[in-house]
Amino acid sequence: MKAPGHHGTPAATFRVTLQFERGGPSSSGWWTNPEVAERKFTEWLGTYGSLDHVLLQLVEEKADGRETVVKTWTKEHGEVSGPA
Repeated sequence: MKAPGHHGTPAATFRVTLQFERGGPSSSGWWTNPEVAERKFTEWLGTYGSLDHVLLQLVEEKADGRETVVKTWTKEHGEVSGPA
C-alpha cells in the first residue's frame, strides 16, 4: 500500500505485523503516520506480547519498494531495533 506524499511523490508507509508463531499466519496494518504505527505496535505488544512464540514487527516501506525493519518484539528477546 502506497500513500501519496507532497507534490505527488509517494510517501513511506509503516506496517505492523503480528504473527502468533514464526512462519505462521499473520495480521498486518498499514499507516502513513509513523506515530500511529508506533502506537499500534505498542498496543499489540500490550495485548499479545506475553504469549510464547509471538513475533511483532514495525516495518517502514519506502516508495521505491525497499523495506526496513524498524523494530521487532519477541518474548525471548524483548524489543530490539531491526530484525530479530
